[in-house]
Amino acid sequence: MSYGYNSNTIFTSAVTSITVEAAMLLDRLDQERESEEQKTKPIIFVAHSLGGIVVKKFAADLLNIPQLGFSGNTNFLNALKSNSHTLAEISQQFVERSSQLEIRTFFETEKVGNQLIVSEDSARLNMANELAVGLASANHMNLCKFAYAASQKYAPVWRALKRLISSAVPVTVPYPVSHDNEKQTSASSAICALLHQVFESNPAMIKHAVREYNLKGQKLIDELDTLWEILVAASTAPESENVICMIDGLDECEEAAHTLLMDLLIQFYK
Repeated sequence: MSYGYNSNTIFTSAVTSITVEAAMLLDRLDQERESEEQKTKPIIFVAHSLGGIVVKKFAADLLNIPQLGFSGNTNFLNALKSNSHTLAEISQQFVERSSQLEIRTFFETEKVGNQLIVSEDSARLNMANELAVGLASANHMNLCKFAYAASQKYAPVWRALKRLISSAVPVTVPYPVSHDNEKQTSASSAICALLHQVFESNPAMIKHAVREYNLKGQKLIDELDTLWEILVAASTAPESENVICMIDGLDECEEAAHTLLMDLLIQFYK
């Protein structure tokens, strides 16, 4: 969904404020997310400049996040002034209520004329859950404009978006265990099946198995402890996606396999 608003401060008939725009954004989202399934899906906001302030106001006042002299509209202009009380209040409210959000910040690295419109210090939120980096060859006017998808300037933004999406939408890995197939009922086969699907969803994680496979070859599939260590490493690595492993039918496993798997799970959650 794309949301636009009149941000002009001169020669405009608009009389809205940041608070009003944030409320209008909430109403638009409520209209777009009609079904119960849509309402449970995570939201990733991508905003620039004044739009970022509107999103912060939206999160601070409306989402209730416990864990996220010209003739014209001077409301925006006053809010953006140096040492603005409105801006300071919005920023403080956002910081207090957004500790559970994952935030990526890109700041401008070139001036417009002789002036840097938004400095690095002003762009940063200085929060533990924020990763802030400069965007190459970007000034305030072209920060969010990209010539083509493969441009060097767009690459870090695209990677950040992909990681945010991966974090917001977990990879669910189901593995049914059937008593009709003796091979499936073994603990090592269950872990192998999980690894196969984890690697299939994120091929980069196969690096965690390369060393052991080079040492042991096909014998690796029978080494439960080693397979478990690989699974834990691959699914908890910082660069991995959010992985949820589901093993259905544990009660149908042979008793020995059931005991081994339960011991591994108990040890992991300790």
